[in-house]
Amino acid sequence: MKEAGYIPETRFVLHDIDQEGKEEALLAHSERLATAYGLLTSPARSPIRIIKNLRVCGDCHNAVKIISKIVGRELIMRDAKRFHHFKDGACSCRDYCVVNFTGIVSLLLQIIFTCCSSGILHTLSSVFNNFVIIFVVTVVLAALDFWVVKNVSGRILVGLRWWNEINEEGESVWKFECLDQQSLARMNKKDSWLFWWTLYLTAAAWIVLGIFSIIRFEVDYVLVVGVCLSLSIANIIGFTKCRKDAKKQIQAFASQTIASHFSSTIQSAFSVV
Repeated sequence: MKEAGYIPETRFVLHDIDQEGKEEALLAHSERLATAYGLLTSPARSPIRIIKNLRVCGDCHNAVKIISKIVGRELIMRDAKRFHHFKDGACSCRDYCVVNFTGIVSLLLQIIFTCCSSGILHTLSSVFNNFVIIFVVTVVLAALDFWVVKNVSGRILVGLRWWNEINEEGESVWKFECLDQQSLARMNKKDSWLFWWTLYLTAAAWIVLGIFSIIRFEVDYVLVVGVCLSLSIANIIGFTKCRKDAKKQIQAFASQTIASHFSSTIQSAFSVV
């Protein structure tokens, strides 16, 4: 390849950098790349082409956006599926192409169990006439989905965990766990978005199946749907309460920090006087 402005395949290895200093490291890394490839001194006649035969990761995508802003030129990058045009720190794909789900295993487990538990009812009902088998298989899958979402996906994707226990007085008490403020701020927003939408869509799917069962006068299947829907709603209520509790903790921590900073400022002012 002797085409002017052609740059060989590039990889930006930034996954091991601490999240707190990642933006600064990404900016410095982009500046070094722009200088190393001579982008700052290359003639501004045509766009600069970058070939990358891999799927675009979030760090690589952001680095090329920064480079396009540094050099003031249009950059064209090709990955395995499409061309991306970067100019003035923006991309023509509007970042929709970036694969940036960190908890991909947890997401897959949640989606698989959700689809299996809701789809197995319709599949088994058309194959088997034995209600006991359909009830056991569907409820077991729904229980597995409930456990995975409650104890695995919630902790990894949104940093939340809830449970309900009975105290000594026989009353039901909600218990919540959440990450600290800094850890919650570093959570992937795409993971959080998919987690919450999966929760809501699962409940909606069970409601639709329940309506169809009522229309068809299939009372037995209404019982199955009721059990599975109750598990789904329990997760929605639990995580919603947990998120509200986490917000209260963050607000209390922020108020405490401001108050301590204000008191220390006043004390230092009086000590100077």
